[in-house]
Amino acid sequence: FYAGLSFTSFGCTSCLIEAQFFLYRQPQQAGLLLKLLLCTLAFVALQFGLSFTCYLIFGAIDEHVAYALGNLGPSLLYVIGFFPQIWEFVAARDVSGYSFGVTILDCFGCLFNGIILYSDG
Repeated sequence: FYAGLSFTSFGCTSCLIEAQFFLYRQPQQAGLLLKLLLCTLAFVALQFGLSFTCYLIFGAIDEHVAYALGNLGPSLLYVIGFFPQIWEFVAARDVSGYSFGVTILDCFGCLFNGIILYSDG
């Protein structure tokens, strides 16, 4: 249960990052906050659909394979998810628009996932 909750919360946090990246290149305009909210909600709905699909798939495959995929998958998605932002920063030589708060939130999520993974409970 906790692994699924952790995976889903990680995905929802990633949705916020993806929505920010999606709207980052658009010129500042009225209603940008509403677009960010709607884009985030769309990504969250997609994430819940993907999480439920993963739940069904993980229930049907071998326990050891599911354990490996469940632990490696979020870490790989975390790394891959930052490549587009890093590319934009390198290409533009500017970090404006980067959300350090969301990055800190992601790092805490990874830390807590590691604590749960390696705890005795």
